[in-house]
Amino acid sequence: MVNPSQPDGRDSRDVRGVQSATAAAIAPRLVSVWVIWGSTYLGLAVLVQTLPPLLTNGIRFLIAAGILGLGLIVFRGVRTLAVTARQLRSAATMGIALLGVGIGTVSMAERFVPSGIAALLVSVMPLWIIIFRLRAGEQFHLGVLFLAIVGFRSAS
Repeated sequence: MVNPSQPDGRDSRDVRGVQSATAAAIAPRLVSVWVIWGSTYLGLAVLVQTLPPLLTNGIRFLIAAGILGLGLIVFRGVRTLAVTARQLRSAATMGIALLGVGIGTVSMAERFVPSGIAALLVSVMPLWIIIFRLRAGEQFHLGVLFLAIVGFRSAS
């Protein structure tokens, strides 16, 4: 499999199967996530003023799933959506946890907390993950730490 994010096109994966990529390949994707994800909190703040937060999030995720599913069907064929019962169970568990616990809690809190504060609190999560992984003995490239700090600073 050819990896376009590597200069020579090779597929470089570590022993865990994690694919590595250059900082130049990661940076624009990370910036787009920050911008798109950050604007989500403003949208949620507006929506929760008039609609129930969990219903709004449910509709938003259904629309996103439909768009992503349609994209997969168009570009990779309908067989791409075939999953086993175990995969479906795992995906449902993660979806319920993400919608109900993660984003659902944040959207319900945004009825009482300004969206900027909510976004700031959520933006700290990557830093906590890095801290826990460093404590577990994992070593990071300085670029990862730098980008995480830049992302946190841009949110604050």
